[in-house]
Amino acid sequence: MNEQVTIIEEVTRVAIVTAAEVRSVTVVEAAAVGVVAIAEQGPVGPPGTGGAATGFEQTFPSPALTWLVNHNLGKYPLVTVLTSGGAEVEAEIVHASLNQFTVYFAAPLAGRVRCL
Repeated sequence: MNEQVTIIEEVTRVAIVTAAEVRSVTVVEAAAVGVVAIAEQGPVGPPGTGGAATGFEQTFPSPALTWLVNHNLGKYPLVTVLTSGGAEVEAEIVHASLNQFTVYFAAPLAGRVRCL
């Protein structure tokens, strides 16, 4: 969150800071100095790509201890491993490159992998 906050002290000093710059605020005699804090929404960001996230899914119908996945997404994707029944499981994932990784299991498993 990077909201701008305007702080007015004694009506003579104005400081504009971002929320990320503020670690803590101590108000001393707020009524006497007239401290006012106003949070404003920032400008609209640039338009997106116009489409949903590109992903990849591969099914492994036969139980195996390892699955080799060539997704060709050009990045280290977020990986979800699912059993053939649809339950999410934990597995070791080792990326060989931006386009390939291997999934390692403790016991042979059939299912599918989803990449985002």
